[in-house]
Amino acid sequence: MLCPLEPVCQAHKAGNPEDYPVRTRKLKRSAHSWWLLLERDASGRLWLERRPQTGIWAGLYCPPVFEDRSVLEGAAGTDAQLDDLPAVTHVLTHRDLYLHPVVMTDSQRLAVRQADGAGFFAPSEWSALGLPAPVRKLLASI
Repeated sequence: MLCPLEPVCQAHKAGNPEDYPVRTRKLKRSAHSWWLLLERDASGRLWLERRPQTGIWAGLYCPPVFEDRSVLEGAAGTDAQLDDLPAVTHVLTHRDLYLHPVVMTDSQRLAVRQADGAGFFAPSEWSALGLPAPVRKLLASI
């Protein structure tokens, strides 16, 4: 059987049509654990900050993210009471995210990190913000 594209096929002209299409390398799955610090002010507003413009959840709003629990504890301060909520697993095409939400209470230190676009937002404001799907689901459950 002849291919209808044979007259214009560069691979056929080069004598190697069986070499195409080129197989792409398979992405390796990776797993990451993130700790999300849920900090509320006296009015019940939650501290959210805009993620960097590159990487996962680029430009979206999210509670402060830490790659290590001990770094989160250091940012929260020694006077903070930290309560763990059940972990959430979020599966992406090439990575699994294990999200560990931690509620901070009894802290004298609100807004652990200053960042552009960051602040306390009331639940009524969350729908207007760009929130990653697993964060939106998490916030709806608390």
